[in-house]
Amino acid sequence: MTAIAAGSWADGKLEAHTVKTEHMPVVLKDLLDAGYAVSEEDITNAEFKHSCPHCKRTFSTRHGLSVHIGRWCGEAEREEFAQSFEVASITDARGPPNNRFYKVNWLGTNATGTSVNGTAPGRPWPPTWEPERFLLDAVSAVEDYWQHSPYSLTDTIAYDTEHRCESCGRFCKSANGLKIHQRSCRSIPGSRTGQRTVVLGV
Repeated sequence: MTAIAAGSWADGKLEAHTVKTEHMPVVLKDLLDAGYAVSEEDITNAEFKHSCPHCKRTFSTRHGLSVHIGRWCGEAEREEFAQSFEVASITDARGPPNNRFYKVNWLGTNATGTSVNGTAPGRPWPPTWEPERFLLDAVSAVEDYWQHSPYSLTDTIAYDTEHRCESCGRFCKSANGLKIHQRSCRSIPGSRTGQRTVVLGV
């Protein structure tokens, strides 16, 4: 882009704004005339350096990442507890390698003195489905699960008989219930198709 700017000024006294232009993909005119638009696949393959710590989507600028986390990332809103809970075992898994959820059995009982997410005081914690990023302190339990699992780490684990949101991991009772949920699920990535201001290795 610097060479183009220098040549434009030398040949025709035309000033190209390199700061703005570097954020515009350079494509052939016939592609633009045909309605060229950056696709979500283009953006995913670009693997930008600013990565969301919650959903792993990448962005070309810090500002884009900040807006995503603040306004759009449903995974950033997933409830986290200040109290730590100890994993007893992991019994099942769902999803692809880059968005894995695990079914977790927890040690202990509710000793908080109040009901927590429907678990009464003194009752054992029920199993829950958790995203892999919540289990960074339970590496041994995750490894033990895979040692005994019929699946491999590279498998996408899903069942046609289940109505599960692939983005947030929620299980619904029916296909219609899943459709209703997905209309408002903020963990489903929004489309970025058509954005001309995304850097694609230019």
